[in-house]
Amino acid sequence: MKDGIIKGQGNSRLLKAPATIPNTFAEFRTALINGTLPVDMLFNAAGWDVIGTALNKANLLTDVVAAALGLEGDDPTVSEAINALMAVATQQKNGLMSSTDKAKLDGVAAGANNYVHPTADGYKHIPAAGAADNILGYSAVGTAQWIRQLAIKALIEAANQTAYGITNVDAALALLRPARHYGKRSQMNGGTAHSATAGRGVMSFETEVVDDFNAINLGSSASRITIPAGITKAKFYFSGNVYATNSSGSIRLYKNGAEVYNMLGFSHSDENFYGAGNNAIVFSPIVDCAAGNYFEIFADTNGSGQPISSVNAGSMFGMEACG
Repeated sequence: MKDGIIKGQGNSRLLKAPATIPNTFAEFRTALINGTLPVDMLFNAAGWDVIGTALNKANLLTDVVAAALGLEGDDPTVSEAINALMAVATQQKNGLMSSTDKAKLDGVAAGANNYVHPTADGYKHIPAAGAADNILGYSAVGTAQWIRQLAIKALIEAANQTAYGITNVDAALALLRPARHYGKRSQMNGGTAHSATAGRGVMSFETEVVDDFNAINLGSSASRITIPAGITKAKFYFSGNVYATNSSGSIRLYKNGAEVYNMLGFSHSDENFYGAGNNAIVFSPIVDCAAGNYFEIFADTNGSGQPISSVNAGSMFGMEACG
């Protein structure tokens, strides 16, 4: 705003009276004393060196400003406008920041909104792309990659469950590829006759052929394969000729002295009974095991009083670890 400066010549204001002004001095005096003397005070620009800012609505508080401050009524005042400006801001109206909000703002660290996502181990996102039948696999520390997998049916035919002793996909995969022990085995050869008569007798062997797991100790037992630490699943195999007299029989796998699987059944032919004929090999299903478990092969005859007469010297008994 600008202050007004008068020239001091006595003409900054002019008085104007209407035609009804009293004619006599006495009437004039009486009207002046009573405050009924009709007269207007006019602004005379010629009597001013500097004309000050006019104190009017346009310069003090316009309707637009009043509305912006949320002032109501037809005649808001400057005081009301100042009070509105001093009020604390809300979500609906502008205003000053409260001391509580100022304390919150001061508590925000410098650069707090400048977020940079960490890239260290444990913070990396799932990689882009990928497709059906893909799974996430290891790429580097803290980093994954998409790997294509062959679809494997969860259900296995009942016939295969019975034939291979498997009931789920994990067991089927273990049968196809014996994991970290692939290609390793323990085997002993040279089966000998046993003394079974009308029942079952354990088969013993004479020679250690291969023993990747230190599972064979012919000095302490010529019939056992003992599971070492670290092996939880294994399958067993047998090959050789077994002869009996006048009866059918079978070759059975025992674990810790109890039968776990009937590996082969055979019936008579010209009074001779042949186990894995022509040295063919029979396998057990994958068997759960633990360190210290021992497995043996038993020859069985079903006839009353009929013994197993001999076990071919070329017979063999072995184990392949599968897990």
